[in-house]
Amino acid sequence: MRDLLRAYNDQAAVECCGYALDGEVLVLADLVGYKTACKSLWATTVNSPRKPFYISGEVKACRGEIKRTRYRAFWAELPEQTAHNLVIVNTRVLEAGPDVSGEAQPFYLITSQDKLPLPRFVALLNQALDLPILPAWAEVLWQCGQDESLITGLTHGGDIAAAWRVLPDEAQWGELIQSGLQDGTIRLD
Repeated sequence: MRDLLRAYNDQAAVECCGYALDGEVLVLADLVGYKTACKSLWATTVNSPRKPFYISGEVKACRGEIKRTRYRAFWAELPEQTAHNLVIVNTRVLEAGPDVSGEAQPFYLITSQDKLPLPRFVALLNQALDLPILPAWAEVLWQCGQDESLITGLTHGGDIAAAWRVLPDEAQWGELIQSGLQDGTIRLD
């Protein structure tokens, strides 16, 4: 049985069911605790990006991202308990595309299962790039993206089985697609 993780700041502590981090930047945190304690960690994430909150275990500190990132909160009151479930999600887990300045931003893929999230990968890559990506290309592009460091693993724990950052570099993905079409590993039919 794995050890329980705790998420805490200077004011409150809650249970942490799972998390994903890009360096110190929070990508996802699944928290359970008293509503006021969860709200305190939510406020730290969105209002105090320079002030971290902590996750016990492997991770020392995590922060909300300072520029160009928004977070969404998903709340649920747990029935017949005084606890609430709060999932804090970086919006780049939910959608891909440029920021307000038009600059391409990485997007994130997270799974709680032991299989690659290939359909989600293709959907977000299609959002992020002007290039058309066919679902049949997913496995080849995934492997090539990892080989070229366009897809890199993130720090994760708890119920999160795996997490990745995907760089939407249109030129590099275009070269991978063109190369795959030329050598036959990617086909149009």
